Amino acid sequence: MNTAHITTKTLTLELEGTTYTENITDKETGRKRLLGLIQEKAAATGSTDIAVHVQGEEPIGLRYASGKVSKIDVPQQAAQPAVKEPQAEPVEPIAPIDLDEMDDDALDMPVLEGRTMREEAAETKASEPVSPAPVAAPQPTAVSRPSVAAHAATNTSKPTAEQFYTAKPTTAEEPARQGWRGMLNSFGLSLAPSNEELSERKARREIQRGLKSHKTIMVANLKGGAGKTTVAYLLSSVLGRVRGGTVLAWDNNENRGTLAYRSPVEANTTNTAIDLLHEMSFFENSGQTAELINFVRPQGENKFDLLASQHQGSDKPVINGEGFISLHNLLRSFYRMMIIDTGNASNASTWQAAAATADEMVIVCSNAEDSAQTAAETIDALIKKGYQEKVENSVAVIIDSAKNKDRTKAKVDKERLERIQNHLAQHVRAVHVLPWETSLENGGAIDWDKLTPKTHRALIEVSASVVAGL
Repeated sequence: MNTAHITTKTLTLELEGTTYTENITDKETGRKRLLGLIQEKAAATGSTDIAVHVQGEEPIGLRYASGKVSKIDVPQQAAQPAVKEPQAEPVEPIAPIDLDEMDDDALDMPVLEGRTMREEAAETKASEPVSPAPVAAPQPTAVSRPSVAAHAATNTSKPTAEQFYTAKPTTAEEPARQGWRGMLNSFGLSLAPSNEELSERKARREIQRGLKSHKTIMVANLKGGAGKTTVAYLLSSVLGRVRGGTVLAWDNNENRGTLAYRSPVEANTTNTAIDLLHEMSFFENSGQTAELINFVRPQGENKFDLLASQHQGSDKPVINGEGFISLHNLLRSFYRMMIIDTGNASNASTWQAAAATADEMVIVCSNAEDSAQTAAETIDALIKKGYQEKVENSVAVIIDSAKNKDRTKAKVDKERLERIQNHLAQHVRAVHVLPWETSLENGGAIDWDKLTPKTHRALIEVSASVVAGL
């Protein structure tokens, strides 16, 4: 059997004694290029089988015949890659459920046994002696009807609408759309999704779960540069992209925030929260949602709006706690969900107002001693102010440090991360770690498309945890 090897940097195809090697940017690019390379180079060979080994993944077999690529089982002797690292054995795909072949007993519906009430009543009446009716005053024949008590007793053995609903068969998962399985399904196969894809689908369903009322989420850390604004923007992006609806990211910094500066979308307005506060009388009881476009900034494909804080160098007064409450009461009638990016002072009235109105909190820090220390102090400050229940229901997000090539320093980073996780886990409901992203390190615009798939998946898990607590 011919072989192919894909790493994060190279693609190698050994076909009928000839080796083809190409440089690639990542494994996903290598997968796509391999299919094209097979069709280019294997056309002259007719039919050929290839054992494909992707770095860190299970081997898979491909067969090229008549211009088409299909999946086959990998022979045991070909399942081992050229490198010495052990490979996981191929996982058999999960056969999709065929509802037409399911046994009716699988529905577990209650079965009604015995005769009907009408049959029982007729038999009982026939067995009783019949007294002759007086000739002078014949009585009309009465229709036999069950009593109310008998009717209720009989109904207890019959299924309810709720039982009918709960007895329906589970809907089978759709075929894979990601990775090798998704790629092969595009050629007409119907492979089941991997565990990783199933996990992401479950998280997406949680994010899309219906909520009974407006919800406000506060993002907090008493230190500047801890990653609050980054997480606030990315959390809003996931909620906008996956959940949809009306989502607002609000920069509630007591001085001036940078949430608007991190937006990759050109601003449609220079107005900020303080400007909207001055125009509240226009919006109160008017329902003029469309006019909000003059004060908030739509974020394109991220599908949420952004409300900026005061500009640097502005001579306008900053918004205070009372103003925050007034604006919050107004905006909650226009938005189903608000993500509040906060400042660095727990004694500021705006910070306290955000904590008071928040339905849930997200505690953010980076994998650094100072950032983690202030995250711990933020939790202490919230508990001291009476928000222990909110802290216990909160989600912590740690932004990991860059990968260190020095083994000693990498070990220190890993141990610090574990120590931060252990401390936060004793206070909050869930702790998540976001991978280091080079595109975010300079504090510039946050571009969703520049983030790695690994970060996308991690953000979906974070967002699912947040929605689960609402």
